[in-house]
Amino acid sequence: MAFSDNFPWYFGTDGNPLPNTMDFVSVVLHEIGHGLGFAGTMQGNVPGTGQARWGWGSSIPAAYDRFAVNNIDQSLINTSIFANPSASLFSQLTGGNVYFKGDNAVFANGGSNVKLYAPATWSNGSSYAHLDYNTYKLPNPNALMVYAMSYDSSVHDPGPVTLGILKDIGWSIDSGCTYSLGSSSNSFDLNGGTGSVSVTASTGCGWTAVSNDAGWLHVTSGTPGTGNGTVGYSVDQYTGTGTRTGTITIAGQTFTVTQTGCSYTLTPGSQSLDYNGGTLTFDVTTSGVCPWSASGYPAWVSIDLNGSGPGSKTVTYTVAANGAVASRSGNINIADKSFMITQTGVLPTADFSGSPRSGVAAPFQVTFTDLSSNASGWAWSFGDTKTSTSQNPVHTYKTAGTYDVQLTASNINGSSPVTKNGYIVADACGNSPVRRAGGGPDRTLIQAAYDDIGIGGTDTISVQAVDLTQPLLFDDDKTVTLIGGNTCAYDAIIPETMIIGSLTIVHGTVTIDGIVAVK
Repeated sequence: MAFSDNFPWYFGTDGNPLPNTMDFVSVVLHEIGHGLGFAGTMQGNVPGTGQARWGWGSSIPAAYDRFAVNNIDQSLINTSIFANPSASLFSQLTGGNVYFKGDNAVFANGGSNVKLYAPATWSNGSSYAHLDYNTYKLPNPNALMVYAMSYDSSVHDPGPVTLGILKDIGWSIDSGCTYSLGSSSNSFDLNGGTGSVSVTASTGCGWTAVSNDAGWLHVTSGTPGTGNGTVGYSVDQYTGTGTRTGTITIAGQTFTVTQTGCSYTLTPGSQSLDYNGGTLTFDVTTSGVCPWSASGYPAWVSIDLNGSGPGSKTVTYTVAANGAVASRSGNINIADKSFMITQTGVLPTADFSGSPRSGVAAPFQVTFTDLSSNASGWAWSFGDTKTSTSQNPVHTYKTAGTYDVQLTASNINGSSPVTKNGYIVADACGNSPVRRAGGGPDRTLIQAAYDDIGIGGTDTISVQAVDLTQPLLFDDDKTVTLIGGNTCAYDAIIPETMIIGSLTIVHGTVTIDGIVAVK
């Protein structure tokens, strides 16, 4: 190596060059690094402009070349991908994505490939043979092997990445220095703060401290150092959620900082409402600096002006009425929490009509029509102990009286009833309940009408609705037909006339037509 004597060198070895001087020790160490193999055989614009080659025109790479890859880990000396020489190889060397991938260098670089200097314009002596300037420039501890150094600065340690590269290309590394930290980690809450960690090092052994998360974790004092020392650091306030972790590399050791961010509690955590909706509240509890806003909620939910942070607040929200049968649900998102709202669907509204609503019970038949809304089930009570689950039932009243009718309409959300008092009026007949076709007076009892028929006679007896209070005995040789279901005027037949009681036939023939016998 040869160095110009016509240059403002600083020849001291303390690493503190005078103003406007260049630290001679730093430059010598840099060039020794190249001499030890921190360089390859890559050449740009050779054999022609826009082409590159390696091996100085041969097919033999340097050790350094064997670890050169691009950003997708393709080896630059793999001729099945990049011919030697070729324009494609030149494009790689000037594309800003050239890396050194050796086990020791990658380990020293925190597990990532080491980025090399690959500017868009090829620079002989600088391109490829240095660490990337923007990644490793001072105060990075690996700044010795970047392509340029400014006046009034110094680097007297190769740094762990350069030592890793030298080890990968074949050198044994023994610095003779040992380092340890007083602790390996520290934790902070969202407010951040400051801290320090002690460094124990062999006498005369230099070291540096660099934050790997400089956006929020900062080294504030103690670096560079020699021998034992203390590194100060600061942690910014963190208003995000969850936990973030950062590291500081101190004398090649990793110091980890963990910081918890904002946490949020919702009280209550959910709410259920019926179909009517309403206005309710829930509390957001968090630190006074923690930001949040209500978001993601459905259109049927509205939030008042307190629906945002920072800090703890009570959120008032209004849920609109649900006019559909189906239930619905939605969330109000607060930071990393969700407040769930569930709302049932609308209940049915029961209503009905009946026709006719009045008549004579001989018997009296009514057609009921469901007028309910949002119903899928029906339970009728007709007031005479009879019931039905049909939507539009037809019911027969067989006894005179005034009846209350109730309909209970239901759906998946519940039920609602409606009762119409005195809704059906069934009148008794004004005429006698029995008439003989062959003549004779109207009779109150079937037995009396039967007895009026002569022995061996034949006749027809028409009846209305009759409740026998005494047994009916047919014991003569007669042929009689009982026709039931007659109206009060005997001008029409309504089905299902009932005879309640005992009917005993000893002689003769009795035919029953249109009468239901009830035991």
